[in-house]
Amino acid sequence: MRLIELESESTLSDLGQALAGAAKDVPQAEAKFKQAEQNLAKATAEQARCQKLFGIYNSRIGLLWDKQRDAKLKAFDASVRELDGAAQACWKEYASVKQERERTISIFEYVSLYTMPEAEKNLLLASIFERERWCDYQEARVALQRLGLAIEMAKIADLDPGVRLAFSSETPEGVSEGSWSHGVMERVRTIRGRVLPELRVRLRDHDRTTAANRELATNLFN
Repeated sequence: MRLIELESESTLSDLGQALAGAAKDVPQAEAKFKQAEQNLAKATAEQARCQKLFGIYNSRIGLLWDKQRDAKLKAFDASVRELDGAAQACWKEYASVKQERERTISIFEYVSLYTMPEAEKNLLLASIFERERWCDYQEARVALQRLGLAIEMAKIADLDPGVRLAFSSETPEGVSEGSWSHGVMERVRTIRGRVLPELRVRLRDHDRTTAANRELATNLFN
């Protein structure tokens, strides 16, 4: 249940039914949040794996370059010394190392242009989803708590006929700014108003950068 629903006539006219509905909403919202947490953990692990893969292939390119240079120097040396059998074997080794290096560079480029960006995008999406579900869960908890408070307030109102029950989605009467529910909703508003928009901007910029980089890499699949 959203806090704005607390202000509706249907809620205020039947607080008991609203409380029962809110009680069902909390475990459902919690389950969605827990699933989002698991998805975020998986996305984080995959991004870390891809980052490690990026480093492995980047280092391997440098090692293979040294190996390729040494193999070529050996082939040159065998050739100028007219050691035909040895020269042929050295050139064969050089060609093999060169091919391995070119293959490694291609894999590295693919990881850079596709594997890493996809992992980073999935992590951003999972972060957004997890924050959204956390906010929904916390708001459902606050709604349940405030409905319970409203029912208690209604009981007090029954003792004084003519008292009108008013409830707000912000900070209702009787709920101080230092209360648990107020503190939680301040965090929810911060996440929805600042954190989530920033994450969505990062996602948009990431997609633009990824698309531009892929467009420049015209030779990868040739």
